[in-house]
Amino acid sequence: MEFEGKIKELEGKIEREEKIQQLFIPLDVQSKKIIRNQIVTPITVVLNGTQAATSGNYGVFFVNRIGKVMTMSEIVEVHGTAGTDAGDVTLQIERLQNTESSGNGNDLLSIAFNLKGTANTIQNGDLVSDNSVLVIEPNDRLGLSLSGTPTNVDDLIVTVYLQQ
Repeated sequence: MEFEGKIKELEGKIEREEKIQQLFIPLDVQSKKIIRNQIVTPITVVLNGTQAATSGNYGVFFVNRIGKVMTMSEIVEVHGTAGTDAGDVTLQIERLQNTESSGNGNDLLSIAFNLKGTANTIQNGDLVSDNSVLVIEPNDRLGLSLSGTPTNVDDLIVTVYLQQ
């Protein structure tokens, strides 16, 4: 009986050692691709307080200097106070390439965020269906493109999620 107990103890040690060794085995190409595709980089831009009520505060907030091609996977927005202007007040997220100026890039949302929507409610953006537009190349920029007058909008937060 004591001998069987020692055998089980040794088997357990061998099993643990094998598991530890597996951690150091180099990954195959397919495993590396799977892991790389799961890495998500969140980029957040914040317009604190009344900064969100000034149209001049909207513009470029990210330049892809990571050196890798990234793909847009999700965009969310929330604001602390809804806009009160009589007209529509919307926010589009755009990809800017080369020398494109703010307002002249590719829209990343199929429907812009409504800045007159309910305060403190997260809006999940619907990405455009053209996947080529969602590719963010090295040196591409991301910007906030405002439409309308953001009267009383405050505490605006936008987070974009990029995958390598």
